[in-house]
Amino acid sequence: MQYAWLTDIGDLLTTVAQQNPQIEFLVLCGHTHSEANVCYSNLAIEVGQAEYCRLEIQKIILV
Repeated sequence: MQYAWLTDIGDLLTTVAQQNPQIEFLVLCGHTHSEANVCYSNLAIEVGQAEYCRLEIQKIILV
């Protein structure tokens, strides 16, 4: 179920980004056990990497 849901959200985000090329989208996800960063023309998706019992700053974002 979760993988189908994640695919649906990914498809939705991609569609919305394509329909709004003037907007830059940044999606910050939870974590997985390996880092994953995806970047399209106006859609960036970042997923942090995690290890059990090791807290770590993934990235500093300046606004």
